[in-house]
Amino acid sequence: MLKIPSTISKVVTMADGTIRLQIDCQEVDPTDEAEIFKLRKQLGYLVFATVENITEKDIPTESLEFPEAKSPSRVLRSVYYRQWEKLKPTTKQGKKIEFEVFYKIKMERNIEHEKQVLSELE
Repeated sequence: MLKIPSTISKVVTMADGTIRLQIDCQEVDPTDEAEIFKLRKQLGYLVFATVENITEKDIPTESLEFPEAKSPSRVLRSVYYRQWEKLKPTTKQGKKIEFEVFYKIKMERNIEHEKQVLSELE
């Protein structure tokens, strides 16, 4: 378990309903710094309390499972849907582009981009 004196310096609400926190830490020793980098993109608990109010028993021990959480592909689809709503894309003839067509176009562009990156790595 990693315990580091820190401050929540910024809170942002995201389009998918999640909250992004920016946490600023005081200087840490190299061991804790290495642990922070190992924990990056890992699911865990953030237990935050003022230093005078936290005890070891406050930290939950149950496993983390979020069955209602959207998969990354569902989140991306939702983002594309919001773009489609805001952009209201049309064809050159002025006909509205349906979301499924818009989605396929966006996905194809992403796929081509990733293929290009892959080919540059080979």
